[in-house]
Amino acid sequence: MSSIKKAFLKNGLLAKHLPDFVPRHEQVAMAQAVQSAIDSHTDLIVEAGTGVGKTFAYLLPVLSSLAQNKSDGYFKKVVISTGTKALQEQLFYKDLPRLMPLFPEGITMAMLKGRNNYLCIHKFEQFEHTRGTLDAQQLNELVALKQWSVQTDTGDFAEIEQQKGDNSLQQSFTARQEYCSGKACADFERCYLKKARDKAQQADIVIVNHHLYFADIQVKQAGFSSVVDSMDLVVFDEAHQLPNVAQHAFSESISSWHMMYFGQSLLDFSQLLSADTRQLFAAANTLRLQSVELRAYFPAQGDNGLWQDEPLLSSAIDALTNLGSTLAQLKEILLLLRELNDDVAPFLSILEQLELNVGLFLTKPRKGVFSWFQCTKNHVVLRQTPLDIAHLFNDWLANIQTTNVFTSATLSVENNLNYFTRLLGLKDAKELVLNSPFDFQQQSLLYVPRHIPAIEDDRRAQAIAALLLEMTNETLGGCLALFTSYKMLYRVAEILDEQGAGFLIQGQQSKQDILTAFRQKQESILLATASFWEGVDIRGDALSCVMIDKLPFTSPADPKLQGQLLFAQSTQDNIFESLQLPQAVMALKQGAGRLIRHELDRGLLIVCDDRLVTKPYGQSFLASLPNMRRTRCLDKAKQFISRVDVKEKDIEPISN
Repeated sequence: MSSIKKAFLKNGLLAKHLPDFVPRHEQVAMAQAVQSAIDSHTDLIVEAGTGVGKTFAYLLPVLSSLAQNKSDGYFKKVVISTGTKALQEQLFYKDLPRLMPLFPEGITMAMLKGRNNYLCIHKFEQFEHTRGTLDAQQLNELVALKQWSVQTDTGDFAEIEQQKGDNSLQQSFTARQEYCSGKACADFERCYLKKARDKAQQADIVIVNHHLYFADIQVKQAGFSSVVDSMDLVVFDEAHQLPNVAQHAFSESISSWHMMYFGQSLLDFSQLLSADTRQLFAAANTLRLQSVELRAYFPAQGDNGLWQDEPLLSSAIDALTNLGSTLAQLKEILLLLRELNDDVAPFLSILEQLELNVGLFLTKPRKGVFSWFQCTKNHVVLRQTPLDIAHLFNDWLANIQTTNVFTSATLSVENNLNYFTRLLGLKDAKELVLNSPFDFQQQSLLYVPRHIPAIEDDRRAQAIAALLLEMTNETLGGCLALFTSYKMLYRVAEILDEQGAGFLIQGQQSKQDILTAFRQKQESILLATASFWEGVDIRGDALSCVMIDKLPFTSPADPKLQGQLLFAQSTQDNIFESLQLPQAVMALKQGAGRLIRHELDRGLLIVCDDRLVTKPYGQSFLASLPNMRRTRCLDKAKQFISRVDVKEKDIEPISN
């Protein structure tokens, strides 16, 4: 019997040191697979259903391997890349500290955050020379920042946020890429970002997030030490997010906000120079104003869309051409000033990248790339995104030559990992699908209502609101209502408000504060969308029902989907079966996964969409969900949620 398997036994290493440890054969199977992947230097993909205990299932083999290599005199290094900052912190402050005492070999770890989390010393000290008049609140904030800046060892803004709350001046002093001069900076050796990356490079285990993992190549180019380059093993937790993050990372973009900020930075810089900087000041101010005005050439309502759309294209291209001319003028001015001041060099580097990216949108997109835009109220981002990232990700992995473990609770469609492996081009990885150990037949019920009007029916919101109220009246627990659009969320919220019903709604507080209030049963209904479909863990009676308003297909107006559709026309691919359906199945699995989080949980899943049972593709959704009992009978659903003992024979099976 392997040492890893022994560690997970009822009387094994984990049970002896962790009082709450419960052995699960699925967890043992995953741990053994991870150990085998490490030993054989083979990539591994593991879907581990809720309750498997995937975190310990990969941490124990990782730590065991590190300890063994240390004793043998070989220093293996590991990156754990997570989906969110919250999961980073859980691993760093909770999970790893519980396991590391089991290994006396002195394993070290570091958590690395995005560059906007760190104080830029250079920018902060320059601020004293360039700042204008501050109001009383800003002065108080500045005093607090100055006091903290002389005490901190890390420059991590989380330290002062814990003491002082949000600080509106902090964004002016972060080590953001748009200002950072990297190795050319006069304060490079004092830089907190550099120190954090140097510490991470020395650690045995480094915890990052997916965005930071892909950003490693960019910070390396700026002169900072690479973290990924020196690693032997990478564990991707919440790996279902990787395709979207990778597609974003391999995109090129220009942002009106970033260009405006760059223009303002040049204006501030011009005030520090002793030379005549009137030309620099004028051109920088023009860039700042043109960047702000660029937003006016795009839809007023904050929509996203394809860059190719008319009549948008011609007017926006004129604006970009003017921006390009201003950037060229600034480049000439900075080249003349470079001999007078070393600090000009980083501005030139940023300027050249901006020039290059603006040029991308003034020429025809490369094959396999589509151009699109994202709008907020005041700013716009233009992106060129690759349609197929499989070969790009493969080239990335071949370049860094790490062993890779990909894991999540939602990677498969109908217990098949083909969709995930195809997106990332993972041809030679070993695969393992482990179902949840929970008894979904007894703990849960799937209810597909018959009476909810069709998707396009105006009465639909009224019916969903009424069903929410009816279900919350039947149970002492709460109901999490997950929506696929803000429009429907706000319409249901409006109806509930008109009826005097109490509820929590996404956006009225921070995500963490809203979830805390819901767990404390301050209100019995929580209306949410977007980020609440995953990463929400509410156990016990606080959550008895998850309602999903409709099958989560990507909106036809989504520019990335439109780009894929254009590409599919040329390749004659069936984009619905190859992309839209598996995307929606994965999203539904994520939403449904909020319901049962513990072996003692009991809950009702409501999917208010007839297509689940009336369309042939509905079977793909049903086959991918946990093995729940199913019904279309309202009374049976109400009996179940009210904790009445409903026998399996009493549950009406789903049918049209």
